[in-house]
Amino acid sequence: MLNPIDRARVINACRDIFSNSTYSRFKFDKDYARVISGEEEAIYGWAGANFVLGSLLKSSEGIGTVMNPELTYGTLELGGASSQIAFYQSNEDIMANLFKLHIGQGKHWNVYAHSFLYFGINEAWNRMGAYVATIGTGVSDIPSKVQNPCLAGGISTNFESTIYFSEGHETFQIGADGNKQVYQTKLINDSPTGDYDGCSAIVTNLIHKNYNTWCNFAHHGDCSFNGVYQPKLPSQSESFGEFLALSEYYDVFNFLNIPNRSSLQTLQNSTMNLCAMSGEDLNKFNNGRLDSDDLLKMCFNSVFAFQLLYSGFGFQMDDNITAADVVNGHKVGWALGSMLYEINTLPWEYLPKNEGFDVYERSNISVFFGVMTACIVLGLYWIFRTRPHHGYSRVEHSVQMVSEQPE
Repeated sequence: MLNPIDRARVINACRDIFSNSTYSRFKFDKDYARVISGEEEAIYGWAGANFVLGSLLKSSEGIGTVMNPELTYGTLELGGASSQIAFYQSNEDIMANLFKLHIGQGKHWNVYAHSFLYFGINEAWNRMGAYVATIGTGVSDIPSKVQNPCLAGGISTNFESTIYFSEGHETFQIGADGNKQVYQTKLINDSPTGDYDGCSAIVTNLIHKNYNTWCNFAHHGDCSFNGVYQPKLPSQSESFGEFLALSEYYDVFNFLNIPNRSSLQTLQNSTMNLCAMSGEDLNKFNNGRLDSDDLLKMCFNSVFAFQLLYSGFGFQMDDNITAADVVNGHKVGWALGSMLYEINTLPWEYLPKNEGFDVYERSNISVFFGVMTACIVLGLYWIFRTRPHHGYSRVEHSVQMVSEQPE
């Protein structure tokens, strides 16, 4: 979200620190640090989840394109600044937002992956506050307090932002000093309870489904929101296991006390109950789990999570979503998928020690085949140099030893 100049300053500072042996003991080249793209964040989350669920590596052997994998899962991530969706499209028919993920020797997955900047939960809250504060007002006449139906009854909170709404969409106001203009107001709800319908109406405007006119024309209605192409969502089947919802989705499910695997109908019902609470009721429901700053946002967070899934991505009310944080003992997120992808691109080498079979490896998933070949060649050399009359049995033994090492 930083402008290119500030972004470069931050990254260059990271590069300087980590490449300076006075401060860092890591092996570090300057190209090791960069800002990943939104599509990378989406695909890495997908790769990490499918890896821990055991559905990534099984279909990644060999070369070519992954066709008809036994089982895959889609992923949904709701972070602070952005939101991601990724899924494998079985018919290979992806017109945009295609990421070719290479894992293994030479196999690639064709995965739909897209990231929506400013659709993370924190920036959605920021845009929501800007909407109620500035919609229909000028820069100079923003009220000192505004009614916010996404708060519980009797709740108020201070709000500061640089985002304005003009003609129905977000914008920035640049001052004479060249900086974004900041304003302050107070978000209040002086009603007895929150208002689910009122909050949903605001959130629906934030999702910008009305921006899909061109996408619907160009892609025959295969669109999600904000004018973004999205192929039809896969339905649950023998080869598709469902969508995993990560990060803030998990926090919402957890706070609402609904099962990790829940339908959108269950999510909506629990959200409606939450938003019908007064501030006092909300505190009782919370029971000390969240601090006050996070607690007051939970009606909005829940409404936004539901509407993003339903109005945004197009899930149906009876579709089940599984919210997850840890799967099979592993923290699931884009960092795990990034490690898998980067390791797969690292070089590896075989270094003999004293003409034996000890090896030093920098390897990826496919390195086993290269190491096996190298060991066979070296084994044959050693056999015929020292004991040529026992060649066959010694080769057989050396392959067995090497093949057991990766395990």
